[in-house]
Amino acid sequence: MKITDHDEFLHLAYPKNTKDPWKENYYFNYIDREANAMGIFHCSYMRWQNKVRVITHQLIDGKQYSYIKFHPLPLNNSELLDESIIMKDDYYSFEILDPHAKHRLRYCDKQLDIDLIFSKRFDVFNFDEAVSNEGDRGFDVEHYEQGMNVMGTIIVDGKVKQVSCLGHRDHTWGYRDESGLAGWHWVAVLGQESSWNITRVKRVNHKDDQTGFISDAEGSYLITGVEVLGIERNSEGEPIITRYKVTLENGDVRHVTASRFARLEVGGAEAKVEFYENFCEFIVEETGETAVGVDEHMVVPGL
Repeated sequence: MKITDHDEFLHLAYPKNTKDPWKENYYFNYIDREANAMGIFHCSYMRWQNKVRVITHQLIDGKQYSYIKFHPLPLNNSELLDESIIMKDDYYSFEILDPHAKHRLRYCDKQLDIDLIFSKRFDVFNFDEAVSNEGDRGFDVEHYEQGMNVMGTIIVDGKVKQVSCLGHRDHTWGYRDESGLAGWHWVAVLGQESSWNITRVKRVNHKDDQTGFISDAEGSYLITGVEVLGIERNSEGEPIITRYKVTLENGDVRHVTASRFARLEVGGAEAKVEFYENFCEFIVEETGETAVGVDEHMVVPGL
């Protein structure tokens, strides 16, 4: 399916009264080492459950700030009649300023005031044009991702921080039944010359999904193979260094190492999974390119 500007907004032609897990997810991350600020924003319209979940986890000067809220649908907020406002409650807001080009994320409470603009760095990468999951209710989703530039301000305990860094975003909609998952590695590499996604999803009774892409000034390149060559863990069993082998569509191979310098506590116990959201330094062995980014691990114990 070709992605259009309309696809940035909520898809209201979802299957009504479905009992199957149809959802629409928006995800953003950013890392500013100089400002010592990094975090994620997530919004999920869970249509089969008639609710929306908003999440933000922020790590500012080494301290974590989190907000998780469920709202029943439909939302009683007249501002949401404007299709550009994807979500807005008393603390959290997400607005599309220019489709595929500019997005505004805000969060404000008594301790923290975040106002960030995510702007297009590279064109979106449309997975649907490269990878087909049609008919697979486990992951029958439309899906695109994009490397971003991020600018804005964070006010924490009265202190103003200027943010200017790189980020990444992810948008999916469709059937997504995660009960058949055994785990995943989802990686966003924010390099000075390129932006990467590396994904390996372990499925129960299904072959592993291996995909991703690299975007740079010349275009985007599909990743067709992802191997996890090794994971080094600390004394608590947390992954701190992970090495990946990535194969591109043309057969070129890249080896990428992720080394954790910070992490978010994002839960997982309630879903009976192990979940690690690591902020990492990356190095690409073949080119020497360095980067920062997110190395996300999800594991279902026993599978």
